Amino acid sequence: MITFSTDSESAYGEAQDGGSPERRLLLAMLERAILDFVGNDSREVESAAEWLFADSGKDLDEGGEPFSFEWVCEGLDLDASRVSAFVRSLPKRGSRRVAPWYFMDRAQVQAATTELVRACGGVR
Repeated sequence: MITFSTDSESAYGEAQDGGSPERRLLLAMLERAILDFVGNDSREVESAAEWLFADSGKDLDEGGEPFSFEWVCEGLDLDASRVSAFVRSLPKRGSRRVAPWYFMDRAQVQAATTELVRACGGVR
């Protein structure tokens, strides 16, 4: 099990609004991989797919190897198999320069975010 600081203050005594720095880093890693996977650069798509969908064989108490997709999901309290399935279903950018979801209004983005959380099993 991955554990992170749950203090509401940072090492410098400032309040943390978005979770611990470690959790935000894991979220940024996952977000970058998803954006690369749905992007239009074939090398980035391939690299992201390898990280997102590779079977790490698990380890470290079934949380996966450090910095593997499974390990990141474990740290974010997400079900890796559900996240993986959801990411596979996302629309690809293809040759367009602008992502399909760029033109969605705020309500559509919120609905899609809610669907992602529900599809991924919510927070464990």
